[in-house]
Amino acid sequence: LRERDAFVRLAVPWAELHAAGAGGPFSSVEWLTAWAESGLGGAVEPRIALAWRDGMLVAAAPLGVRDAPVSAAAPRLRWRTLTMLAPERVGFHDWLAAPGHEDAVGHLLGALAVRRDWSLADLHPLRASPAAEALAAAATEAGFDARRRNDLRATIVDLSDGVESWLARRDRQCRKNLRTAARRVAGANGRVEVARGSEPGDADVLERVLDLSARCWKARAGTDIGADAATRRFMRRLWSLAGPRGRMRLQLLSVDGRPAASVVSLLDDTTDYGLIKDFDEDFAALTPGWFMIGAAVEDDVGLGLRRLNGLRKTPFLDNFADGEEPLLRLRLLPRRGVARLVAAGEEGLRRFGAEARRRRRIEGRRAAHKDGAAS
Repeated sequence: LRERDAFVRLAVPWAELHAAGAGGPFSSVEWLTAWAESGLGGAVEPRIALAWRDGMLVAAAPLGVRDAPVSAAAPRLRWRTLTMLAPERVGFHDWLAAPGHEDAVGHLLGALAVRRDWSLADLHPLRASPAAEALAAAATEAGFDARRRNDLRATIVDLSDGVESWLARRDRQCRKNLRTAARRVAGANGRVEVARGSEPGDADVLERVLDLSARCWKARAGTDIGADAATRRFMRRLWSLAGPRGRMRLQLLSVDGRPAASVVSLLDDTTDYGLIKDFDEDFAALTPGWFMIGAAVEDDVGLGLRRLNGLRKTPFLDNFADGEEPLLRLRLLPRRGVARLVAAGEEGLRRFGAEARRRRRIEGRRAAHKDGAAS
């Protein structure tokens, strides 16, 4: 299907497949509908691939075709590229397949290849799943040069045994920082509002969260959720769809009536996906990031959730993590042609750069060791 409004017509079968295939929040009908209706994505041409058996949707992939550079080193060399449909703000993507129907993923790829109006595919970040493995295997069988690597990792916080056990696994400095942040916020008369889409005033909480994001440092970097009109439309529509179903939560810290920090989370039956974390730099002395992580953990455990997925591995989130999950990048290249040569050259340069950085780190440690021994 090539229409943005396809998810409205597909809502029921897509939701059934999404549940059967254990899809994440970023492949849900709520997320994709909000993306389609908000005008995000620019000139992308939807390619929504569907596999049906006996009237049941058994596999699906929300894809799109766009002009994109095959290499960051050569941004003017652009090819028509098959990508995931809605990459804006996403934590990870899914190819969906009902259990026992993973072979249908190969049929989807085959149909896309037969009707191909794209030169290469660049699919990322993909969450590890049976459907993703079936996709990688089918790509090789279909004659593509399938290149996969783990570009990113997501931090995982284990809350299955409660807050106290989670705290006991943290180091002393982490526990101290959490206590200090809680004390500072309490001393400043900070107040946390939690909105789940069920109360009349919850929409106002969202507007204040968006305003806060437009003022924070992310606005200068262009990664906020409040300064761009299309992103605001997306967040409002997502809230209207996911909030009343208990699939989205807003936490807003205010100090003397001024929004100071916020966390926007997507929820399923077991997991908090920490989507957006913002804070006003005027309140940096309160260490609001530490405080909001503690508040999120407390609320998650109260809701009976068993995990917090930070979506990205960062030095800050590593303080709270019990593990991590890999996120896959899968590139499907033609066996011959300019696009393959450029992509292969980029891969070689990337490996060379990674090896050079590794050698510099080793040499730096050796030099530091020699200096220490000499002193």
